[in-house]
Amino acid sequence: MTPDAVAVQESTRTLAYAQLWDHAGRVAENLLTHHDVHPGETICVALEPSIDAITVMLGVLRAGAVIAAVDPRWPQPRRDLIRVELGVTVSVGTGGGDIRPQDLLSPPPRPHEQALPVVDAGSIATIFFTSGTSAAPKMVASPHQALTRLIGPGRTLLTEPGHVMLHASRPGWDVHSLETWGTLSGGGTVHVLAGGVFPDSVISAVDAGVDHAWITSSLLNLLIDEDIDCLAGLRTIFTGGEKLSAPHVAKFLERHPHTTLINGYGPVESCVFATTHTVTSADLDDIPIGRPVSGTTIALVTQGDVPADLLGGQPGDTGEIWLGGTGLATGYVNAPDSDDRFVTAGPEGQRWYRTGDQAWLAPDGSYRFRGRLDRQVKIRGARVQPEELEAQATSILGVSCRAEPVPGRWSGYDRLALFIGPGITTSPTEVRQALASALPKHLVPDVVVCVPTLPVTANGKVDSHTLLEALASSGEAQPCRS
Repeated sequence: MTPDAVAVQESTRTLAYAQLWDHAGRVAENLLTHHDVHPGETICVALEPSIDAITVMLGVLRAGAVIAAVDPRWPQPRRDLIRVELGVTVSVGTGGGDIRPQDLLSPPPRPHEQALPVVDAGSIATIFFTSGTSAAPKMVASPHQALTRLIGPGRTLLTEPGHVMLHASRPGWDVHSLETWGTLSGGGTVHVLAGGVFPDSVISAVDAGVDHAWITSSLLNLLIDEDIDCLAGLRTIFTGGEKLSAPHVAKFLERHPHTTLINGYGPVESCVFATTHTVTSADLDDIPIGRPVSGTTIALVTQGDVPADLLGGQPGDTGEIWLGGTGLATGYVNAPDSDDRFVTAGPEGQRWYRTGDQAWLAPDGSYRFRGRLDRQVKIRGARVQPEELEAQATSILGVSCRAEPVPGRWSGYDRLALFIGPGITTSPTEVRQALASALPKHLVPDVVVCVPTLPVTANGKVDSHTLLEALASSGEAQPCRS
């Protein structure tokens, strides 16, 4: 890269690498000298995607601090809870009590007398947020090396000078790091797209030079259905988040044979990608999630309590995916279940993350996704623990309820339904409004259905099949009355 090459761009503004580095240095110096930030401290950043948001976050990293990128669209109670749980004293945003980005981007009040802090690869870089099994989100502490393991020649991410990456993801998601730091580390250009990814905006982004993009599998399906030609001009598309739809992939490959389509798998606990696979027409019967990326180890565990000498996997095995290597998070912040998910096992006492995902190891050495061991699902690319919605709904409504993902037409799930037991006189619209005041959009149920009772199976578990049948036969607009 060169100092005058474009680092970030948006509709009416660009910033060269030298400018970005200088402005981020101002942010770092202001944080260290004027706001008494110390290395390792967590800084909450609640900004819409923009050049200034990227500059502020780079400045936080240059100060040796930790980014907690909070989506400003999340309900205020959720943002307040996160700040309290993380012990945040410095927040950057546009709300009351926040430091305004322009205040950090102005020249610092005095020159910093010492060089900016240097942190090691194992230090925490970012706190990511994902759905948990309680009424609060899980907060995942991800170190610098979790992302840098993916970057460089021969690795998963090599966005070279001249390449332009679309930046359209929401804050708080590990894909945000892929689009920004993964691009800037290779000398490419980040193109900030405001307002979502739709056919017209994708076309305008490609016209502006975008040739790389991350697009969730559900959104990719939508774009293929609505206007497949809007994807023309993209050289590489990273996709994933849910199982790919073979009919959509077939249509895409036929229409755009010169675009590389990379299917990626990886929970946020292993930062962006754990496996990847370049998809071809030969994969359509059972599209692989791929092979391990650099810095990542996979063990396919075929039984629950694993003796130290039984980690591994042979072609033909189906088991739970355990992830190891430098991509792992250090754990969950203030969460007792870190010890349940992050474990030490194997002959060398290696640290692993138990994903809860199941895979089959094909004879060619690639992994094929085979579902979950628990209730966690992906809906429109977002990770959803139905238990989090249930906990919030029970707390707000005071009645028993059950959240169920609704299977999509092609693959995976496309909606979230909430079934409420007797004892409530609130309409579905009012229920959704109440939940929207406490939960991010992807956890708010798409449909609310009242049932006279929550049916159970012979084993005493909630009967999901019967509930989904009730949804199919219900009038979704009917009031929810006991």
